[in-house]
Amino acid sequence: MARDCFQRNPRENLKIRLIAKRNQDGRTYNLPTASEVAALIVGDIDTLFEPRDIIVKSKQGYLERISELHPSYLALQYPLLFVYVDDGYRIDILHRDVSTSTTSDVSTSTTSKRHTCTMREYFCYRIQDRLNTFSLVLNSRRLFQQFLVDVYTMIKSERLLYIRTQQKKLRCETFENLCFVKKQGKGDVSKIGQRVILPSSFTGSERYMFQNYLDAMSLCKWYGYPDFFITITCNPKWPEVKRFHKDMTLNPEDRPDILCRLFKIKLDSIIKDLRDNAILGKVQAVVYTVEFQKRGLPHAHLCLFMHADHKLPTVDYIDPFISTEKEPELYFLVSEFMIHGPCGVENMNCPCMIDGKCSKKFPKKIRESTCIEGDGFPVYRRRNNGVFIEKSDVKNPSVIRLPFHLPGQQHVIYEEFEEIEDVLDKPSVNASMFLQWFLCNQKYPAARQLTYVEFPTQFVWKSNKRKLKPRKRGFSIGRIHSVSLSVGEAYYLRILLNKVKGPRNFEDIRTVNDVEYPTFRDACYAYGLLDDDNEYVEAIVEASFTGSGYYIRSLFCTMLMSESMYRPEFVWEKTFTYLSDDILYKQRRILKHPGLVLNEDQIKNLTLFEIQKFLLRNNSTLKRYSSMPFPNHDCISSANNLLLSE
Repeated sequence: MARDCFQRNPRENLKIRLIAKRNQDGRTYNLPTASEVAALIVGDIDTLFEPRDIIVKSKQGYLERISELHPSYLALQYPLLFVYVDDGYRIDILHRDVSTSTTSDVSTSTTSKRHTCTMREYFCYRIQDRLNTFSLVLNSRRLFQQFLVDVYTMIKSERLLYIRTQQKKLRCETFENLCFVKKQGKGDVSKIGQRVILPSSFTGSERYMFQNYLDAMSLCKWYGYPDFFITITCNPKWPEVKRFHKDMTLNPEDRPDILCRLFKIKLDSIIKDLRDNAILGKVQAVVYTVEFQKRGLPHAHLCLFMHADHKLPTVDYIDPFISTEKEPELYFLVSEFMIHGPCGVENMNCPCMIDGKCSKKFPKKIRESTCIEGDGFPVYRRRNNGVFIEKSDVKNPSVIRLPFHLPGQQHVIYEEFEEIEDVLDKPSVNASMFLQWFLCNQKYPAARQLTYVEFPTQFVWKSNKRKLKPRKRGFSIGRIHSVSLSVGEAYYLRILLNKVKGPRNFEDIRTVNDVEYPTFRDACYAYGLLDDDNEYVEAIVEASFTGSGYYIRSLFCTMLMSESMYRPEFVWEKTFTYLSDDILYKQRRILKHPGLVLNEDQIKNLTLFEIQKFLLRNNSTLKRYSSMPFPNHDCISSANNLLLSE
C-alpha cells in the first residue's frame, strides 16, 4: 500500500491515481452478485472522453494514457490472457493478400473498397476456434466474458468517435437555401446548415430502433395484423452444445459465442421451414427480434403474416396449430423445459406474484373450447382430462424507406472547406431517390401505374449509382417517411404520394383532371381528400398502424388545440375506436381485474377523460369545444368503486 511505502521511505516521490468512480464497495475480491458480465457506460462521448484506464510511466517519468487503438493495449489490460505481450489491434492491419504497394495504388483510384482490417473483423478473428491450436482467451471462462464485453464497448466507442470527428467537417442544408446563399455572393459554407447528427444507420441508437419499429409496422399496414406470434429460446442442453463441450471442462455459459452462433443457425432453419416448407401454411412476411434473457441466453420473438388463404378466420382453425393440452410426444418436453412456477399458495415468493396473484395468470382456467376475448387475445382450449405437470422449485420481406421533399428542399451533405459552386454542381444533388422516381416515370411505362409507396415492389434503388432500376427478382415494401401536420405543404404532398400514380414532376402531382393547382393542399381538396375534415381522419387512421393508443390521443389533442378542424365531433366519431385502443387494457391493469368488461359508452367516457387530462396539462379543456362531448366524472368514480367492491 502507499501508506506502507511512505512509512518505509518518507522521502520517496510517490504517485497515486484513483481509477474510475465506484458507487458501491470497490474491494477487489468481492463475490459477484450476478453470474454474467456486463458493462455500464455513463454519459456521452465528448472531446475529453477517456474510456480506458491504462496508464504507463515512461522512462522520463511522465504518465501516459494508452488508447484502445494502441497495439499494446490488450496485453496491458489483460495480462493473464496475453502473457507474451502480443500486439493487439491497430488501424493499419491489411487484409490477406494485400500489400502496402497495392494500397498505395488503390488510394489514387476511384474505388472505395477498403483494404485494412476493422476492429470488428480483428476481434472476430481472435475468438475463432482453430484445429490443433489452444486458445487461452477462449478457455478463460468469466474473463472471456469480460473480454467480449470490453471488446464490444471498444468497437462501439470507435464507431462513435469516427462519427463525431467526421461531423466536425460534414454539414447539411437544403438545395434551395444553398442557391440563395450563392446568389448573395457568399462562398463560405463552413457555417451554413446544421451539423449531421447520429444517423439512424448506427446500430442500437434511438433513431435506429425507431426506424426499424416503423419498418415492422409497415408490414402490418401492407398485410394486416400478424397471425402467429412465436417465441424461440436457446437451450444449453441442445445435443450440439453437449457435443462441443464433451471433452472440455467448460460450461455452456463459458462460451456465449458458441451459444449465439448455434442459436442463429437454428433460428434461420426455423424461419426457412416456416417460409419455404410452409409447415404452418403459406407465409407472406416474417419479422423477428432477438433478445437476451437474464441468464445470458438469446431468445427470439417472431411474427408471421400468413397468406389470405392460410389465415385463421375462426377459432376452429386455431386448435390444429396451437394446443395447450399436452400431446404424449410433447409432454416430456414441456415438463423438462417449462420454467414457470411453482407459484401461488405453494410459493408466494415467486417473482411472478404481485399482490398475492400470479401476473402470468397461472394456473390457467379450464375451458372446453377455444375462444377469442374482447381484447382480441385467444384463450386456448384446456379440457379437464386429468393430465397435469408438476413443477419443482428481421424482416422479410424488406421494407424500403422512401424519402421525399418539396421542390428544391432536398438535403445536401458537404464538407466545411468546399466551395459553394462545387457543392451545388455535385451530381448527387439532383439524384435523390424522390427525383429519380420522376425520371423512372418518364422512362418506364410500367412505372406510371404505381404510386410512390408501391414503387419498391417492381423497382430497386441502386445506392452506388443513385438510380432506380426495374426489379429482376424479390419483393420489397415501401414506407414513406412520416411528417407532422404542422409542417404544412410537405404533409399534403405525402397524402398525394399515396394517391397519384406516375407523375413526372412536381407539377403532375398538383394536377387533377388536367387542372394544375398552385399548392399541394389545393390538390388534396380537388381529389376530395380534405372534405369534411377527412384529412384528419386519414392522419389518425394511418398513425394507428404505428402508434399506441396514447400517441393517437395525443395527436387528436394536438389537432384540437390547433383549431384547424371544422367539425372535431365528426373526427371523434370516425376515429373513436383508434383513440380508445388501450383503454380497456389500462383499466384492467389499474383495477387488477383481468376479466373486466366495459360497454361502448363506458369506454368512450374513459377515452374522453384521458383526452381531457392531456388538454389540462396543456392549459386547455374540452369545454372550449362546444361540439365535443365531455366526460362524466361521476360515472367513472362510481364504476370504479363498484368494480373494487366486487
